[in-house]
Amino acid sequence: MINEKLKKAEDLGEKGMVDEAQKALEEAEALKKLSARQEPVLDFS
Repeated sequence: MINEKLKKAEDLGEKGMVDEAQKALEEAEALKKLSARQEPVLDFS
């Protein structure tokens, strides 16, 4: 999903659609942060 957003941003940027590309990049960053928060925390105590 993140890679799809990054590819979309790249494609939009190449077409000169800067605002749309920026939005897709922001969505990809949000997904990265969300997935990082959902990683399980291992407790070895």
